[in-house]
Amino acid sequence: MLAVVCSYINPDLDGVACSIALGILGHPKWSARILGKIDAETSIVLRDLGFTCPPPVVEWDTVDEIWLVDTHHPSQLPQDLPDSRVIQITDHHPGGNPSRYANADVQNEEVGAAATLVAERFQKLGAAIPVSVAILLQAAIVSNSLNFQAPATSHRDRNAYAILQTIKPLPETLFDHMQEARKAALLGETRAILRADTKRFETDYGWVIVSQLEAAGALELLARTDLMASLGELAEAANCDAAILNLVDTALGSSAVLATDARIANRISDGLYQPRAGDGIIRIARLLQRKTDIVPHIMAVRS
Repeated sequence: MLAVVCSYINPDLDGVACSIALGILGHPKWSARILGKIDAETSIVLRDLGFTCPPPVVEWDTVDEIWLVDTHHPSQLPQDLPDSRVIQITDHHPGGNPSRYANADVQNEEVGAAATLVAERFQKLGAAIPVSVAILLQAAIVSNSLNFQAPATSHRDRNAYAILQTIKPLPETLFDHMQEARKAALLGETRAILRADTKRFETDYGWVIVSQLEAAGALELLARTDLMASLGELAEAANCDAAILNLVDTALGSSAVLATDARIANRISDGLYQPRAGDGIIRIARLLQRKTDIVPHIMAVRS
């Protein structure tokens, strides 16, 4: 019998860290797997901590049980994923579809990082957290909470992080490497940058894909002349009706939101109480997050 822990397609550090940690906690039954590929930040963290990237799920015929982490949204998962074999869900996102997974024990709670829920699970079970796992979960919490500056950050994230620090603190060199990996993404082609971190949602305006870039210097992307064209290409490539880009500049503490559909841009603008500028961009002097500041509004749109 093969029981796998995995996150959404092309997971971020939070999803991968949770998969690895739960695989260790649930050994020998549970085994960490990935869907798609991991990003540069995740690769660097795994390398620095001596972890190998979990192997991919090759085919579902060999999988008997599934534990989903950091997602329970069908559009972010493979179409052939056998829903009935999902027996556990550990998530912190709105807009999922728990009814789709009738056999699952669903935990979906409002915290900044799924890694917080995993750390709490170790504590609740009284299980010892290996040093490398403690650092991995700290890295995931820092990453997902944007160093505790993201709007979704909760006291539980800070508490879990503090407890993990008592095992061994996150090395400052690793934190620096994580920031460098994010900033390095700005050197790529616009199309590649926009496709690095995306999620799809079904709204009353059709399918919408939301791209997000969280890095020091992210707002520099606004100067690229091919930005809107690349955003349109992103929607087309994902077979979506519209695309949204959330640029989060962690150095400036500011964000900018663009959309290919003016109606959706206006709806987000209304929801954020921030008017669009003359160029159609929503600029706001705080860090925005896809799950707290974008998704709730696009899921509520009415044509």
